[in-house]
Amino acid sequence: MQRLLFALLLVSTHTIAQQKMVVTTTSQLTNANVYYGYGAELTHKAKANVVAGQQEIVINNISTTIDQNTLQIAAPENVVLLSYRYNLKTEIVATAPNPLYKKMEDSIKVIQKQIGSNLQEWQLNEEQLNKTSKIIDSYSANPNKTITTAEVLKLIDYYNGKIQLYRTIMYALKLKRDELEIQKKEIADRLTELQNKDENQVQKPIGQIILEVLTKENTAADFSII
Repeated sequence: MQRLLFALLLVSTHTIAQQKMVVTTTSQLTNANVYYGYGAELTHKAKANVVAGQQEIVINNISTTIDQNTLQIAAPENVVLLSYRYNLKTEIVATAPNPLYKKMEDSIKVIQKQIGSNLQEWQLNEEQLNKTSKIIDSYSANPNKTITTAEVLKLIDYYNGKIQLYRTIMYALKLKRDELEIQKKEIADRLTELQNKDENQVQKPIGQIILEVLTKENTAADFSII
């Protein structure tokens, strides 16, 4: 007898679990009557595929400023409306990307390319500077070269001039690169600031009607909310 009761309890629990389910759908605003000084009457329509048994239907996209005392809900004849309640929730809504973001990101990429070209030019001048310095060292350290002292001094002066030119170019490149780095950081910081502000604005209140219904057969049901 105890085994039979336990088996019946399992069957009953399984049947209830099968009968009770949640269906989510989205309503469409189909009509709006505005009464000046009194507000507006909004009509929403929603479709839901319900199955035989008892279930909960969550209808989204309902007005967030609804008067629950005047709420009217119409269901098909073959669907019994057991109860309903209104709910207001906050939902994270994806927003369209700000076109300013792409412009700022493109500006950062352009500046980064300029920094790369600047650094490459700086390295080439550094390489020429090192080669020129070695040439001077070789003339100064080798007295056996078959050129006169005057010629050596003339060559050293020439290469010293080249060294000074390279250093001047490298200094100007370094200043320009530092300036570009500052520009890039300012744009990147501004971009981050704008994105953080947008992230705080993507929450949107959503109105919901939650219906408790019962039906004997599977059906595509149309609901009206006024």
